[in-house]
Amino acid sequence: MADRHGKKELGIFERFARAAGLRVEPGTVEKRPPPEPDILCSVVGGARIAFELVEIIDRDFAERVYGQLRLKSLFERDAESRAQNAPIRSALANALVYVTFQEASFDSKRAAIPDVLAFLGGLSPLFQGELRPASLASMVRSIRVARVNASGPFFDVDAAGSLGDPTVERIRAKCAKRYETPHPIELLAYYELQPECPEQLWRSGLESVLDQSWDSCGFQRVWLYDCGAEAIRFTRRRPS
Repeated sequence: MADRHGKKELGIFERFARAAGLRVEPGTVEKRPPPEPDILCSVVGGARIAFELVEIIDRDFAERVYGQLRLKSLFERDAESRAQNAPIRSALANALVYVTFQEASFDSKRAAIPDVLAFLGGLSPLFQGELRPASLASMVRSIRVARVNASGPFFDVDAAGSLGDPTVERIRAKCAKRYETPHPIELLAYYELQPECPEQLWRSGLESVLDQSWDSCGFQRVWLYDCGAEAIRFTRRRPS
């Protein structure tokens, strides 16, 4: 797991370096163990720079997305295990099914999957549209069925919930940590799974945190990188 995480960070750093126009010497980017910063590299001219990485992500949002992917997989596994059931096989042969659950725990949603599949097995093989089944109302808000030109069924599940903006707090926490390295350190904060939050929600707060932290934190520069857009959203250097 640690090795996989390290490879992920190396990949993100290399994409960031291209987006930022950093002239990194080929073959010098390496993953470093704590208490060193995450990445060490050399730039053209011979200077060595260390980078600490932090993902900007709302943990509740991440858990919802993880749960969404697990439920999707469980729906498809259970539908496959019930493929011998003629009504389900007929009703869902070419179906794309989108299930919106009520607010509930992951375990409660998982326990409702057999009932959802049983309900779907009662549909006409030609049905398309949105349903709000009364028999499932305690757990399911709606079910939308579309038909596709492929052998299904395919499932998707909502990941409803509010999205917080952890940008300032995640960077503040990194500014409070200490690292051991003889090289200058920069902080690379990045969005990957979480959509980028509007700038007006974090910029002034982040600038204020940095103004208060430069004297105590070890970073020479702070970057904010959007992995999806492969774009630098913010950068600020320690005042001289």
